[in-house]
Amino acid sequence: VKSKELWQEMSRCAEVAAAGGVVARAWWEELQARCAQGCLKAAAKLDHSKEQRFARYPLKYPQRRTADGCALICRYFNYGECLKGDNCPLDHDHCHYCGEKGHVAKKCIVIQ
Repeated sequence: VKSKELWQEMSRCAEVAAAGGVVARAWWEELQARCAQGCLKAAAKLDHSKEQRFARYPLKYPQRRTADGCALICRYFNYGECLKGDNCPLDHDHCHYCGEKGHVAKKCIVIQ
């Protein structure tokens, strides 16, 4: 057994199994609820880290052009924040990830 907490849980499991019936069912439902909470917390961390990764490393993505090939798509605007704003010569209308017009890579439906 890897930890004292796990050992205590396993001991409790054995006691509950020996008691049987309603007690065992209540223990099982409690265990499922705790596992579900842990999964939700882990999922929240994953979503948060994905957004941080986009914001932190926009230049790691290769340059892309719009579908007509006329303009480069701004990576800073798509994955983080473009500090140049309206003065930026790059395109802010197209998604850098899929190339479609109307959304940015952080909210791209292809990624999700």
